[in-house]
Amino acid sequence: METPDRTSGGHSLINWPTTCLPKNKGGLGILDMDRFTRALRLRWMWFQWKKKNRAWTNLDVPCDRVDRELFYASTIVTVGDGKMAPFWTSCWINGNMAKSIAPLLYAKSRRKKITVHQALKSEKWIDHIYPPATSEEVTQFVRLLGGNKGSCSE
Repeated sequence: METPDRTSGGHSLINWPTTCLPKNKGGLGILDMDRFTRALRLRWMWFQWKKKNRAWTNLDVPCDRVDRELFYASTIVTVGDGKMAPFWTSCWINGNMAKSIAPLLYAKSRRKKITVHQALKSEKWIDHIYPPATSEEVTQFVRLLGGNKGSCSE
């Protein structure tokens, strides 16, 4: 029996979106591994917030930029004492991230993983970006300082 000398060029002959649907929706119930692994990584981030007593919560979460943005866009973070909430990447300033309010200051910051509690205690976040060098940095500084009405109890 001869084998054909042509290939499909990497194009799947299977309709994966349909195949990955549940059986009761007409699919075969096969997991979409990209979505499933992303869901597991997002769950890891969720457990890091909610289950602080687990041994792995102090380890770096194996999430990429898209995972983090999706997590912060789809969850409501209660800052509480601010000891868990990241200053730059949590939506704690009127539903916005400090990073999106002041991207130039975020890029310039010497401590990107500081928590809200650490940053607001004696205004430490200012020490990590000071001094603003351009007019746009000054504008972002004032915008961040004005939006920074939250406080963390000690």
